[in-house]
Parts: sequence; structure tokens; C-alpha cells
Amino acid sequence: MARHSYDADLELQHIYIEVHAERYHHLKAFIEAYYCFTNGAVTKQDKPDWQAIFDVGIRTANAAKIMDRKLLIRDMLVPLSVLIGYMKAW
Repeated sequence: MARHSYDADLELQHIYIEVHAERYHHLKAFIEAYYCFTNGAVTKQDKPDWQAIFDVGIRTANAAKIMDRKLLIRDMLVPLSVLIGYMKAW
């Protein structure tokens, strides 16, 4: 788990650098990668596992009833525009 913590810290630094440089267009991918590392959703190669987000992430009551992942979408609990707004205020 220490490796995942290290990767999460690196991803958080990457987010900070992107925000500081005012490059927001790829921020969602960096935030999702950070989420994967902090929740242990990683592949055997210690890369973010985008499918495992469905297993560890928060689901609505209706989404929890759906077993076919192809019918689900990944979406942030807080809209990306709100997160970017908070980061711009740093």
C-alpha cells in the first residue's frame, strides 16, 4: 500500500503543477488517477484501473442495481467545473 500512497502523492503534485500552470483540459484524468491510487484501484502494473473505479466508487441506488458495466458511466460526485473553480482560487 505504500507504493500506492507514493503514486497518489505524485499525482497530487501533478494536479498542483497543472493548476499552477493554468492547464485545466486534462485535469479530470489526473483527478481520477489520484482517486484510483488513494482507493487502491490499480492494475498489477501499479497503473490506475479505470474499471475498478466502479467497484470502489460511490454509486447511486439505481446504479448499484446495474451489473453490466457497459451501462454505467464514471462521473465525479462534485462537478469538474466546481473543482476547477476551487483550484483556481488557490
